[in-house]
Amino acid sequence: MGFAPRLWGFQDLPDNWKMVVMDAVDGDSYKLVFDLELRLADLHAAIWEKLKEFHGRGFVHGDIRDANLMARTSPVAGESAFMLLDFDWAGRAGEARHPKNLYKGWSLWRPSRVGGGGLILADDDLEMLDGYFPASVYNVGS
Repeated sequence: MGFAPRLWGFQDLPDNWKMVVMDAVDGDSYKLVFDLELRLADLHAAIWEKLKEFHGRGFVHGDIRDANLMARTSPVAGESAFMLLDFDWAGRAGEARHPKNLYKGWSLWRPSRVGGGGLILADDDLEMLDGYFPASVYNVGS
């Protein structure tokens, strides 16, 4: 799908954790989304569309937040404008669950229905994306 580093392997671990090994992301080509002056409305739309495609293939991510979204420092034709990272909670919709010790607090917003050990829903991914892209910041870099 072109919006995540190449997957090399994964292994199930105790307590519904997974170890995921992926390519490293080039820190010169990609930066954390909010470290760049970008047209955030365009980036939000691109991420939303890829998430909908990901969900359409029967998968959920579970940890859509600023630390797991990196954007290209400059556009490259034919390549994704962003990378989504941290797939250790991701899995099949209807099966993947949040870890039992899920952190929810002032420094890390999650939808109110999200809880430790609960199913990860596609709507959770989209709501978290919207939570990190408030409309008030859409004019940054435009």
